[in-house]
Amino acid sequence: IQVPALDDTGAFPFTTNAGKARIEGFEGTISALVSEGVTFSAGASYQNARLTEDQLEPNTGLAGDRIANVPKFMGNINIDVMQPINDKIDFIMNANISHRGSSQTDTAVTLDSYTSANIRAGIELEDWRVEVFVRNVFDTRAQIDAISSSQDPLARITIRPRTIGVSAKRSF
Repeated sequence: IQVPALDDTGAFPFTTNAGKARIEGFEGTISALVSEGVTFSAGASYQNARLTEDQLEPNTGLAGDRIANVPKFMGNINIDVMQPINDKIDFIMNANISHRGSSQTDTAVTLDSYTSANIRAGIELEDWRVEVFVRNVFDTRAQIDAISSSQDPLARITIRPRTIGVSAKRSF
């Protein structure tokens, strides 16, 4: 397999061949038309992703270590709605929630599990769509990666904070 690695100084990331690993798990999705214009879907996965031999390159892991940035569990739930208001205007809405289990970075930093949610609603009129949205509804401050360099010994990368906005689209 190929894995991310750091040089001996810890300043330069690169991709290297890492020998052997084993990933066992499962994933599944389900989608259902709940009623006309309303679709529900959900998905989940479980992975036990581990190195099966010590890696030759420095800072890349030992047999039994979890593969970097692979959580054991991930899941999501989604609902889409499109309902006519009248013969020219449709109401549209999407809401979703997703969960990502804990994982470990290639710099051996454990990232906690987190759950985030998004919602958007609006109208569609012929070739126009106008929506109001909220991304990261609960303003989750989840860390999704950690990098190390000589400039910043341990920088944490987080998901975008709560974002509220309006979007307009036109097809032509």
